[in-house]
Amino acid sequence: MARGHLRTRETFQPADRIGHFHLVLAAGYAGIGVLALAAVWLAVRSTGLSAG
Repeated sequence: MARGHLRTRETFQPADRIGHFHLVLAAGYAGIGVLALAAVWLAVRSTGLSAG
């Protein structure tokens, strides 16, 4: 049936694991946010910029 055609395989996760996936994503975004804030803080600190 699939002769000459590409076949894909889809894997679905159980619905009770969606909370875990959301926590993993949130932790990743929080980590990226912390790294971004640290980079900005270091850039401002090294250049001597101020808010006033």
